[in-house]
Amino acid sequence: MIVILMKYHGHTLQSAVDYVGNLCEETIKGFIRDRKQIPSWGPEIDSMVERYLDGLQNWIVGYGFSSSIPH
Repeated sequence: MIVILMKYHGHTLQSAVDYVGNLCEETIKGFIRDRKQIPSWGPEIDSMVERYLDGLQNWIVGYGFSSSIPH
């Protein structure tokens, strides 16, 4: 994403990193905000939904960290 912003949108390295950082921050804020709006479907379903959302949240955090590590 950084390279694309630099090559095709005229960003410097720093402005591209700042842009992506802001995009990630806004995405996480939106996730947290929207998660609070999820309705209840009863204890059993709520528990499953909560585990699923926890997994999404962990993936978001983990992806940001693990994507910077060579595989």
